[in-house]
Amino acid sequence: STHGPNGFGAGNALLPPQLAVGGPTEIPANLMTINQRLDPNSGQYSNWKRQDIGGLMSAAYALLLWPSTSIFSSPQKSPRERSSSGGSVSSSTVHHVFRSCLETPTMTKSLTFARMSLLPGIGMPSMKSSSTILDNDFSFYISVLSDFTAQYLDAISSFSDLPISRAKWMDNELQELQVQHVQEHQRRQLNAWSGQSYQEIDIPTEVDIFKRPDCLDDIIALAVSVCASYPECANRFWST
Repeated sequence: STHGPNGFGAGNALLPPQLAVGGPTEIPANLMTINQRLDPNSGQYSNWKRQDIGGLMSAAYALLLWPSTSIFSSPQKSPRERSSSGGSVSSSTVHHVFRSCLETPTMTKSLTFARMSLLPGIGMPSMKSSSTILDNDFSFYISVLSDFTAQYLDAISSFSDLPISRAKWMDNELQELQVQHVQEHQRRQLNAWSGQSYQEIDIPTEVDIFKRPDCLDDIIALAVSVCASYPECANRFWST
């Protein structure tokens, strides 16, 4: 039942283990491990030594879960299928895992890693000396990366709230920094008025840009870099 292809998610091995037919006890140990490693809400996700790579894997997991989110909410499901899949609880759980996994690469800066390290590591297109066919390794890797990027863009576009832009993030951080300085100034004045000793708190004067997550600009930059690296991949983005 774990691998049932047409069970409207009830037998989907990619679904969270608690939604499987028969409960988590019916899930093979290796599938339970996959879910725990890729779901950012699980305790084991923090074990990734390379959080940026873990973020890419988590996003890929979200894209594999994406069809199930539509199936759970489909009005064409029969009452029996809705009941067997857990109804609204199952739908809520799947959507929560899907959304969390989709947002993870922005927090771990995985998209910047893909653009600055992964894409250059793939190399450039080259022709074999005896053939006009592109190198098989490059064709495979750039195809996978372009498909992933195009589907990721399509997935985040399905939400009403897109990731924050760099400019908006900077504005928010500057406002927060300004509030902290105002509050610190007020505490200093209050302590001086009350005659109490004042222990100054060190507040930064500039925004730490290294704390910035990947923003919408970084997602677009990855798509542009993929298309620039191999223009034939651009049709993947037009078809989504």
